[in-house]
Amino acid sequence: SLDCLVTGGATTTVFTDTTPLTITNGSPITATIVVSGVGSVLTDLNMTTFISHTWASDLDITLVSPQGTEVTISTDNGGSNNDVFAGTFWDDDAGDTNPPGAVTDATYANLVVETPLTPEEAFGAFIGENPNGVWELHITDDAGGDDGTLNSWSLEVTTEPALPAT
Repeated sequence: SLDCLVTGGATTTVFTDTTPLTITNGSPITATIVVSGVGSVLTDLNMTTFISHTWASDLDITLVSPQGTEVTISTDNGGSNNDVFAGTFWDDDAGDTNPPGAVTDATYANLVVETPLTPEEAFGAFIGENPNGVWELHITDDAGGDDGTLNSWSLEVTTEPALPAT
């Protein structure tokens, strides 16, 4: 699905993948979202994940841009708590509204979605890239004993049609 918001020269568009994927022990999954029809210069990126999983710290999550840039979202965070990323809004500025913000510093509670969170590595790594193309979300359950589901995920892409004049 596609939602669009225009502010000044920047346009924000949300792309969503609602195809559920089972997360099984030791078997990495890759979910994809095709971003198309947006400006050629990424100026901001946020992500939302709906992941049902017991023992959240089993999960290693990364995001890869169409240009091949890889950002680590979370590795082994959330402790033994269930479903803490089942509605998490990932934003480099999460600490502004949910201190301390970082996924590594958050206080988790069983069956309580922790949101918003700042990913382990900044989405800022994607700034300036052309966001059009296939984005990949990689999730690995690196411990045994339980499975989960990536129920859906979305990318909030803010772009400019070209680099701003300096």
